[in-house]
Amino acid sequence: MKLRHGQRRGIASVIGTIFFVLVLMAAVGALAYMSSVQAQSSQAAQQAQQVANMKGKENLQYAMSSSGLTVSNTGGAASKVTALLFEYPNGTVYNLNSGSTPSFTAVTIPANANSPVGSMVPSGACTPGAATCVSRYNALVANPALGSIGLVTSLGNTYWSNLMSAFLPNSCSSIGTLSMQVSPSGAGTTSPVAVNQYCNGQIVAIEAFAAPGYAFSSWTGTGTGSYTGNANPATVMVNNMVTETANFVAGAGPPEPSGEDPPLVWVTTASQNTNPGGGWIAINPLSFTGTANTLYQVTLSLGYYQTALQSPGVEFGVSAPSGATMFACGGLALNYPPTVQWCTTSFNSPIGYTTYGGSAGLGTDYCTISSSPCLFQATVYVTFGSTGGAFNVEFQTLAGTTGTIIPDSVMIVTGE
Repeated sequence: MKLRHGQRRGIASVIGTIFFVLVLMAAVGALAYMSSVQAQSSQAAQQAQQVANMKGKENLQYAMSSSGLTVSNTGGAASKVTALLFEYPNGTVYNLNSGSTPSFTAVTIPANANSPVGSMVPSGACTPGAATCVSRYNALVANPALGSIGLVTSLGNTYWSNLMSAFLPNSCSSIGTLSMQVSPSGAGTTSPVAVNQYCNGQIVAIEAFAAPGYAFSSWTGTGTGSYTGNANPATVMVNNMVTETANFVAGAGPPEPSGEDPPLVWVTTASQNTNPGGGWIAINPLSFTGTANTLYQVTLSLGYYQTALQSPGVEFGVSAPSGATMFACGGLALNYPPTVQWCTTSFNSPIGYTTYGGSAGLGTDYCTISSSPCLFQATVYVTFGSTGGAFNVEFQTLAGTTGTIIPDSVMIVTGE
C-alpha cells in the first residue's frame, strides 16, 4: 500500500514528537540525577567537614601518676580509642586492634576524664615473638629508650607517648640537649642551669647573671641552633646537642645581695669526674666549707652517664661533718622540679633515683649516651652543728660500671 505525501508527513511528525519527548525525558532524568549527585556530594562534604572539625578538637595527653602511665581527654568530647601501638626504633610496630591477635577492646574516654593506659593492654602474646603484650608494655614504660606507645582513636588521630619525653609536649618526636656552662667557673650563673632536655626544634630563652665582681661579656655557642654574641637574654633552637657558655670578665658586677635576700655563698661547676664503681667518691669541686650552727640550701643539677646497663645506675649523695643534719629531695628529671623524687635525711645514702622502676625515672640505657647525658636534680637543706666543716657532693656506681659526671654540673649554695 502506498502512502500519500500528506500521510508520510504526519507519521514523520508523530515520530519526531515521540523522539523529542524521549530526549526531553532523558534530559530531565539527567538533571534530576545530577541534582541528586550534587546533593549527596554536598552532604558528604558536610559530613567530612564535621569529622575534620571533631578530629581537630580531639586531644589526648599523657602523664605519669602513682598508678603509672595515664591518658587524659582534654578535647571537650568523648574519645574512643580503637587501637594500641608499640613502636620500636628498628621500625617494628605492634598494632593491637579489633582484628589483631590478641584483639584490642575499644575504650571510650569521656571528656575531662583520664584512663590508665596499662588497663587497655590485652593479655596474650604479641607476635612476632613470644613476649606477652603486657610484658612489652611494661618494658616500654620501664625503659623508654626501647620505643614508644601510641593510641589510635576512631577519628583517625594517633597520640604517641615517648616516655623519655613524657613531660614534654606530645608533639615531641625527638629529644635534644642544651648544656649551659660558665666561664670562668664561679663568675656567674645561667638560666637554665646545667643540662636540660627539650624537644628538638624548641626555642629556649637563655640568660646570664654575673656574680659580684664580674660582668657579663658574651655567649659562645656550639651546635646547630646555638647562639654566639653579646645579647643577654638571647634565644637558641635546640637541635640534638647545643652547648652555650656564658663568658664573664672581672669588673663592675651586681652589688652584693642585701636586705632579706639570702646571701650567695658559692656557685661552682664540676670538672669531669669518673667513678669505676664500688663506693662513694666526692665530685670535684662540688664542695664548700660550712660555718657552725648555720643552715644552708644546696641546689644540685648534675649531668651524668654510665657505661653499662646496671640498676640502680649512678647514685648521688652528700656528706658533712659529724653533728650536721640534713633533709634532701631529688630525682631524675627532664625539667625542674624533678618529675620523680625521693627524700632522705641520711648522709652517704642515695638521694632520689636515676633508673626507672616503680617510682624511679628513666631507663638506665638512655643514660649511657655521653652526647646526651641524663640530668639529676636535688635540693638539700643542711644545718651544721657546733663545728663547721666540709660539705661534699658524692656519687657511686656498681662494681664493673663506670659512671661519669660531666663538667656542666652545677652546685649553688645559699645561706639562710
